[in-house]
Amino acid sequence: MRTTAKTLFAFAVIFTLMVTFFSYNNNLKRYKDYLMENTILQCPTGEPCVYESVVDLRVIVITYDRTDSVMKLLNSLQSLELDGDEAILEIWIDRNAKTGINNKTYEAVSTFKWTKGPTRIHNQTSHAGIMGQWIDTWRPRVAPPFKPKNMSSTMYPYRPEYGKEIALILEDDLSVSPQAYRFVKAAHRKYGGRADYAGVSLQSDEAKAHNSGETLKAPANESAFMYVCIGTWGFAPSPQYWAEFQDWFHYARKIKDFQPYLDGTTPGSWFRSFVQRGTADSMWEMWFIYFANKKNAYTVFSNLKFVNGDKADSCVGINRREVGLHYPSKGAENLCKLLEVWDPKYESMLPDNPLKLDWTGNPVKNERNA
Repeated sequence: MRTTAKTLFAFAVIFTLMVTFFSYNNNLKRYKDYLMENTILQCPTGEPCVYESVVDLRVIVITYDRTDSVMKLLNSLQSLELDGDEAILEIWIDRNAKTGINNKTYEAVSTFKWTKGPTRIHNQTSHAGIMGQWIDTWRPRVAPPFKPKNMSSTMYPYRPEYGKEIALILEDDLSVSPQAYRFVKAAHRKYGGRADYAGVSLQSDEAKAHNSGETLKAPANESAFMYVCIGTWGFAPSPQYWAEFQDWFHYARKIKDFQPYLDGTTPGSWFRSFVQRGTADSMWEMWFIYFANKKNAYTVFSNLKFVNGDKADSCVGINRREVGLHYPSKGAENLCKLLEVWDPKYESMLPDNPLKLDWTGNPVKNERNA
């Protein structure tokens, strides 16, 4: 009896200590989240925002006045698998030059509570446009201080610290797979130190070569490939590449009569027409495309549609084609199914030397298929 009583007492003590420990850690996390959510950053419009801490994943959601659409995106993020990594959700709302912040959008996102980590809302201090929303809402904390300057012949040197934080930039007309972060993290881990790595895109439905319309794909035994152009339907930039791009963009933007024309490409033709119509600021990515071309850098895309079969749930992100800047009427959003289950083989299938595809969707010469 005495032994049994002592055993029960010891068990009770251990159990109490465990409950106290986990309760303390849980309360500590809540307190840290509370402090984070109530920290006000001073990031003025027109200058890259450097955050006060480094986390594993920083999700950047950019929105304006599509309330229902941004809420669909936020709800899809509730299922994002993080594998215990630390994440923060940063929601950036652009400001109309005349009427200010859209109250309906602000009130809606203010009620959203992300279950994966702290949520913060940033109201632009002046109208940023799609260009400012994309380019200036994240700068890696470990990068050199922001300084507009011309591009160098080589990229900022890679350091291991660059791999500590991933930023995933999402426009409000997207929905993401629960497995999106696992794919992005695997790609960053595999290719992050390469000089030709511009970042990784979630674009899965309608990933096509711009100059030919051909579907982009790699062999079915490889889970990713590289393409010469960025995919903006969800993008996680290479941190050191992004920092240098920001420095160059803010330098080149002030050069009189300079435009990032890239002749011989479909995006280049689109951009010329936008310049003629006075709407070039709606195509921020042309600056990134031009920069990547000069740096000979490529974006990683998922090939899981062809690993699993075209009809399977294999997309790491979809564009819902909501009415807005790019779509005058609602488009289809059922062109592919979001990837629901992660298979560890997807990471092992990332090739050491990924296939590089040119503007027509053909393998780039003088690379592995030369």
